[in-house]
Amino acid sequence: MKQTHCLALFLGFLFTLFALPPAAQAQPRFNPGDPVSFAATDIQGQRHTASQYTGRLVVVEFWAAWCGPCLAMVPEMNRLHNAYGQATDIHKAVAFLSINLDEDLAKGRAAAAKHDVLGTLFYDVQQEKPLAKLFFKEGFSIPHVFLIGPDGRLRWRGHPALLGRELEAAREGRPASEIDNSESPAGPSPFVLPTGVAGVDATALAARNALRRKPPGFARVLELAQDLPPTLLTEHTVRMCGRSIDRALEQINEPAQIASFKQARLNNPTGNAALTQWLNATRQSHWATPEKIATLRLAADNAAASNDSITAFDLYVDLAYTAPAGPDREHARRTLEKHTADAVFMDQRNVSKAQAVDLNP
Repeated sequence: MKQTHCLALFLGFLFTLFALPPAAQAQPRFNPGDPVSFAATDIQGQRHTASQYTGRLVVVEFWAAWCGPCLAMVPEMNRLHNAYGQATDIHKAVAFLSINLDEDLAKGRAAAAKHDVLGTLFYDVQQEKPLAKLFFKEGFSIPHVFLIGPDGRLRWRGHPALLGRELEAAREGRPASEIDNSESPAGPSPFVLPTGVAGVDATALAARNALRRKPPGFARVLELAQDLPPTLLTEHTVRMCGRSIDRALEQINEPAQIASFKQARLNNPTGNAALTQWLNATRQSHWATPEKIATLRLAADNAAASNDSITAFDLYVDLAYTAPAGPDREHARRTLEKHTADAVFMDQRNVSKAQAVDLNP
């Protein structure tokens, strides 16, 4: 991300825009290097313990049916399962443990069946000792994955959109990425901030975090920039994070930091090209003029009247982000609140967006 000041301004803007009180951050119980012990029963009635996976990489994923971004990540998690979990030698296969957190068992089962969730499935509501309380000290943050190493110790945790890179690193004997502790708020929110394609905003926010560190993690930013395909650069959450990254880079004035950034760019020309493309897309997106706001609202209202709900939703997202405080922004906010309260619609919207863009490398 960027400096702490810009992060505070960004979060403050979002909470002001959507009139939400700040939510408490979830607190994962395990940090890299910590031994991880668990015991749980899967949907087939089979008992699983951490010790039986010694010598293997283990992915523990937490999700819920009410979490749109979780459902939109199912295709990517299934891709990783098929790529890494199907080795003939069981000791070389990555174990994927999928933990559903729905309190309503029927809803969890329906979502797992509808979205064809792969891996070994567990319903936390059926466990003697809930896994959510084992892996999180306070609250929980989803979608969220924990990657346990062959030695039974936590290797990495974070958003599933970044899991593919961590699995590759683990299998090639490379070190894991740093843990980004500024993840999404714990638990469901009365208003789900639209994320476009699942994982895209997580990548952008991780880049903002890297720039906020002291010294800034320029190499990490260049790596993350490669995770944002050009077709996703129009997503508003990405552009907003891109603005903060742009401002952070512009404010670099210490010779050592300038030299570090230049060296990182030389070391990773592919990442530098991706970052340049990202920032160019950001710089070309300006706050709309009154004429553009009026045109945008008309287009959103027309799409809604035509029952093209997904198109209307995305246009109202544009309107909510670009319109100044006033009736247009309030109109967009009220409409978005109505749609995001509809779990079925959010499911359809997130899945359609995930299918529209290939997130695979």
